[in-house]
Amino acid sequence: MLKLSRVLLILDRVKLLDLAIKLKSPNLVVIVYHNVGHHNSYVQTFEEPITPALIEKQILFLLRSGYIVTSLGEALSTLAENPQQRIAVITFDDGYKGVYEYAYPILRKYHIKATLYLTAGFIRHRVAPWWEQLHYIISKVEKEGKLHKLTRLISQIGGGSWRLRGTQAIHLKSWIEDVVRAMDVHELRGLINTLSETLGIEVPEDLYSTIMLDLNEIKEMVEYGFEVGGHGLWHINLSILNNNRLTEEVKESLDFVRTLYKGIYTFAYPFGIYNDLVIEVVKSSGFKAAVTLDPHLNYLSTNTYMLGRIPPYKFNLKNIASFKYLLIKC
Repeated sequence: MLKLSRVLLILDRVKLLDLAIKLKSPNLVVIVYHNVGHHNSYVQTFEEPITPALIEKQILFLLRSGYIVTSLGEALSTLAENPQQRIAVITFDDGYKGVYEYAYPILRKYHIKATLYLTAGFIRHRVAPWWEQLHYIISKVEKEGKLHKLTRLISQIGGGSWRLRGTQAIHLKSWIEDVVRAMDVHELRGLINTLSETLGIEVPEDLYSTIMLDLNEIKEMVEYGFEVGGHGLWHINLSILNNNRLTEEVKESLDFVRTLYKGIYTFAYPFGIYNDLVIEVVKSSGFKAAVTLDPHLNYLSTNTYMLGRIPPYKFNLKNIASFKYLLIKC
């Protein structure tokens, strides 16, 4: 990894990455961000934040490379009128407070709009995302030196099918990701309550307000020009739901978005997971496009309900060279 990082930095220094990007001509690059902040922040969340400095470097590079940088709905409208235009779209999933505190001032500085993909149930009821609640409980257990107790409890609850592969942070994070992708709302609530009560660790009521956006912050960004897109009612893996629950998750999401924003409505599949039925329900509900987590660039021929999104870095190399590499290789 260190060798690769050095190679990318050298290629960047001699401008070969920039040249390669100019020779490649995707119509639409969509970038997915989640949490934004400083790594030494006293607020530690499940989603590791990207630094404001790196976001600003990426935006400056896109602007200098001739991209229009904007929100997804505006990008789709622009491409309909000018198919040859190169556009980069900034998206933020889940609604972390760091978007308002750190990213929003940078975007205003460069007069850029973005798209927020928000989960209706979390915001309406001020409930922290499932993975953040589980992360909080496990972090407390780890600090108290009770991971062995957690391991036994998880095995008992899951009948052995959820057995942890280890107690390192990477294994714990992987376990949380697996669980939240496999359960519906009532199951996740039950799991969190069981862990909380058995381990004696209560998720604080202010966890949501500490790490997530509030409505006033969202409305301010929308007034500036941000778009709001759907991200489900409860951020559930839509592919595991029956038709009634799937329809509820999508339509309730759109109803919520309409209370905040008027324009072209787009959707982000929770966890980036979708299938033909999910696409059909999203389309028939009234969303005009949808984004995945498939790491590819988009062309005029790309299905607008299967738009790819690239992460802000690759190989865990948090630098501008890694970002440029993605613009070439995806």
